[in-house]
Amino acid sequence: MSHPDYWGYNPPVSKDLAPPGPDPVDQDVLLCEDEHADQSAETPVKSKGSLLQSRIKAGIRSTLSSVHQRDAEHAMHLVKRIESSTKVMSALPKDYRSTITTVMEVILHEASVLSVGTLDLTDLPVLSEYDDEVTEEIKAIHGECGVSTPRDPHAFWQDIVESVQRAHTRYAALDLAGGIDAKNSVKTLMEKFRKIEPPTSVKALSRVRAAKTAREVSETQRAVRSGKTQYRFSSGMPTLDLGYTGSDEEKGFISPGNFIVVMGPTGTGKSSFANSIVPAIQMDLKNWGLTDAMQVLFHTEEESIDKLKGFRMDIGQKYHDLADNLVVDACGTSRRRLAETLYDLVIRADELSRTAKRPITEYLPYVVQIDYIQSIQEPGDKDPATASAITAEFFLRGVCSWNPDEMFKFSGVDFREYAGMAWPKGMEHHRVAVVAYAQLVKVDDATLYYQKNRRGVQLSDYALLGDSDEPLWDVQEGDLRLFGKNQMRGSGIIAQNAHAIIILHRSVPYNNQAVTGENGETHLADTRARILFDKSRSGSRLVYAPMRFDVQVNGNRAQYFDEIAEKALAAGKLKDIEPCQDPGDPMLPKRPHRDKLGEASY
Repeated sequence: MSHPDYWGYNPPVSKDLAPPGPDPVDQDVLLCEDEHADQSAETPVKSKGSLLQSRIKAGIRSTLSSVHQRDAEHAMHLVKRIESSTKVMSALPKDYRSTITTVMEVILHEASVLSVGTLDLTDLPVLSEYDDEVTEEIKAIHGECGVSTPRDPHAFWQDIVESVQRAHTRYAALDLAGGIDAKNSVKTLMEKFRKIEPPTSVKALSRVRAAKTAREVSETQRAVRSGKTQYRFSSGMPTLDLGYTGSDEEKGFISPGNFIVVMGPTGTGKSSFANSIVPAIQMDLKNWGLTDAMQVLFHTEEESIDKLKGFRMDIGQKYHDLADNLVVDACGTSRRRLAETLYDLVIRADELSRTAKRPITEYLPYVVQIDYIQSIQEPGDKDPATASAITAEFFLRGVCSWNPDEMFKFSGVDFREYAGMAWPKGMEHHRVAVVAYAQLVKVDDATLYYQKNRRGVQLSDYALLGDSDEPLWDVQEGDLRLFGKNQMRGSGIIAQNAHAIIILHRSVPYNNQAVTGENGETHLADTRARILFDKSRSGSRLVYAPMRFDVQVNGNRAQYFDEIAEKALAAGKLKDIEPCQDPGDPMLPKRPHRDKLGEASY
């Protein structure tokens, strides 16, 4: 006999483990009958699964019937609570789960537009836009009004959640017991053991629903951060770091929890920008004492080996020693792949943490980059704009916050189902910095390149202007025009979610030939470039950062060079910066000593 495979458990069950009759889960948990009821052991497995599903289906209809003739706030709170009960919803048949999800979407819509009066399940104008199954389900829900409507729908729903939680616990426990009988390996048994959760959801519910005052939030955050280093990670380009570093912060380009978008039209060097910052961030992680921390680069176009060569991390290259802590994943266009790779790193970190008896945060990703964000699109996404919006939400609400529920919500991959284990403890306050690369639309018109004598030409289209309307850099014939975030390809949600936006600009991105200099080194004929600070929620200290875009000195790709900082460092005017050997090497700020004892939680 085997158990219904709701949550991925389908273990063999010893006759000695289970009392006479069918699976006790179906009796004491799902049917609320006596555990040792005398029923036939030949009951088909299929009928057992329907017991749980029938109870949930009836419970959802009864619970939702309570929104009839009630105010909008009641309806919205109740629907949100049902939606958040992922274990309960996952136990339903896929078709009905899809239908009831759409029903709740209809109720939420009508509640959100209701200005006066109460919600009427018999008068939902938007329902005409949905198929007949949704209409029939709402009729069935309305039919429960006054028949099975609970007096306290929240308490009633919690009873259902509790029953499912207990069923979940028993399936996991029997899975473990069956594994012991089958003489599984210790590793397999431990994986089964970790799936077992306490047979109650009361504690979890109290934690979620506990309201905190502003003072409590502040004091909790202060206690969490007490003694801990406030990380910021450097781009290796001091001028860029300066633009986004506050007066009371450590120098750096990005901090954990931030979502920065790097934009530019085709040819302006978004991938080349990654060539500059990837090794710099990896070196800075080590300088902070995070010697086992990971950085992840998702990419959608080039081969991974080409990326490594651009970072100068291939075998025999300058930064090959950093390669063990960098994951370069050719994710294609799959958002699911993004989640699965990050989940793999959580599983890895959990194993290393248990082996070394060190905090799991020591082994987690601290920086995630995606090149580029608009290319991610799952088959179910309606259009590219919708896909970009979902991906932006996945990174901001899921990855930056390191929240498995949000990652599941926007990727469709549940960590427990994927990993066969609960989300490990110790990551509650972990945050991740995300750098997303975004394409701007390609403009092909008469204003694309600067022509001094063209009628109506405006310098402001080709350079930022100072207080006296003078261009902040030299504009030459044929230079590329400026672009803004309003010309971003795909959804504007990307720009809205970003904590900061920078726009890459090269004066001559196309038909720029390589030449050999007097010292025999290869350079581009025109190296003029700059990084524009387009948006920052916390403000930026610079309008733009002047740069040089050129061929790497000891690599075979191009990258951005902070030429002003290199000259200042050579002249001894740039303090507290680690010395570097060659132009284009990361120029990193000296980091304070990290006191691990000071980070103890007691």
